[in-house]
Amino acid sequence: MVLKVWGAAEAKAKVKEEVSAEVFFSDGALRFHYQIRGRGADWPDLKEERLRERRDEIWKNDCMEVFWSENGTSYWEMNLAPNGDWQIYFFEDYRKRGRPETSLRLTDLKSRKEKDVFHMEGKIGGPRGSFLQVQLFQPTVILREKEGFLFWAPKHEEQRPDFHKMSLWVSVERNEA
Repeated sequence: MVLKVWGAAEAKAKVKEEVSAEVFFSDGALRFHYQIRGRGADWPDLKEERLRERRDEIWKNDCMEVFWSENGTSYWEMNLAPNGDWQIYFFEDYRKRGRPETSLRLTDLKSRKEKDVFHMEGKIGGPRGSFLQVQLFQPTVILREKEGFLFWAPKHEEQRPDFHKMSLWVSVERNEA
């Protein structure tokens, strides 16, 4: 899905990037693929797996995120830096962050650069069946620019970007066999 940048029309006209994300649920895991066109060569290389860190405040720089909820109230948020550092948080309710979610793991992380395109893909897994009940999700990207931040999501409100607002999230489509 194509992500849209938040902001005024004149600011949007200056944006050189194009951002898309795919999120799907299979085999009890959440799988994702981000593509950011317009910045491929500028991104850092992915750290070796043993050097990647779970750390806070990744969203203060270039960051890929995905949010998901099973019940429309509580939810999780994954933050992923281009170098492979990451964190997953659990929220009890709208913006009421609890603890880092230690039962979930980021695996199969890969990145590649092609001229001006950066790709990042991976999988979030955990206890068996972790993602079978997901009803809503939201892939997002934050890009840091000299003038500030660009906020990317499938939908935005006009007033300000708010990735935590579930009314803007995407419903999971399940294929029944």
